[in-house]
Parts: sequence; C-alpha cells; structure tokens
Amino acid sequence: MDREDTRALEEFLDCPSLDTFPPLFLVLHPRVHRFFAVRGCQADSDELAQDVLLSVYHHGAEVRDRRLFYGWIFQVARNRFLQYLREKKRPEGFEFTAIGEAALAAAQGADPLQDYSFARLIANVDPLARQILTLRFVDELDYDEIAFALGIPAGTVKWKVFDAKQRLRAFLTKGKR
Repeated sequence: MDREDTRALEEFLDCPSLDTFPPLFLVLHPRVHRFFAVRGCQADSDELAQDVLLSVYHHGAEVRDRRLFYGWIFQVARNRFLQYLREKKRPEGFEFTAIGEAALAAAQGADPLQDYSFARLIANVDPLARQILTLRFVDELDYDEIAFALGIPAGTVKWKVFDAKQRLRAFLTKGKR
C-alpha cells in the first residue's frame, strides 16, 4: 500500500464520513472487485464489490486493530461471496465444494488469471489452501490478514502457503525432467 492509500485509510478510520470515504473507495474498489471477478462472479462483481464497500462505510470504524483492516474487508467479501452462492447465483461451471467455497471458479468469459496459469497450478490443492493462496498471491494480503479473514490461526496460514509452495515446486520440477 502506498502513502496515498494509507492516508485515505487513516483519514477514514479517524473520521468516517462522506468526505473521507470517496478516496478510500477509490483505493479499495479495484481490489474488492478483483476478489469477486477471479472467483467466477465477473457479471456481478461490481454489485458485490459495492455491497462490501457499503459495509466498509457503515462498519469500518468499528475495526479494532487497524493493521487487520484489509483482513476484515476480505472477511466481509468472503461472507458476501458465500451469501451469493447460497442465493443460487452460481457462475456457470462453478462446483460447490465441501467447505462451501471454491477459491477460484471458472470465470465467465476470459479468466483474468489465464496468463499466469495460477488457477491451473493451484487446482489440485485442497480448497482451504486454494483460498489461502488466492488471498496471498492474488489479493495480496499478509498472513495475519488472511488468518483474520478466514478465522484460522496465522500458523495454519503460514504452513498451508509453505506446504503448497513445496508441492508446486515438486510438481514443476517433476515436469521438467
């Protein structure tokens, strides 16, 4: 996060108002929009992002630990995504997993991650690891923010990232032989 982003966040948290929210909205909207788009909600990602940002406007000042603000936002986004799935607005090609969420569903139209092959690389890891890897490397959250967003210990997040990296390294090394 650069200085302007940090300043927008601090100003809003210090004095939540209609004057301080627009700069924060400009900072957060692209990240929250991408959160939904890479999970197969391309068509509804604007509406879903606006729902999340409306929650940020109304409840953002209630966040106790400012260092976990992004984790809180992505927790709100994840809850909104699960609500979206329960409403049976599943994207075409979406498969509902045992824990209620696939970290990356097949996106309608062009997959924003296709150039990176990220979705294909993480397709074979368990659903929780896919969620964690997506939050870490796509949504750019740190370990504590991911732990907060998913309601799991930070040690579990670190272990899942480490384990997934090891498995991917072995898979990629095996493919080169």
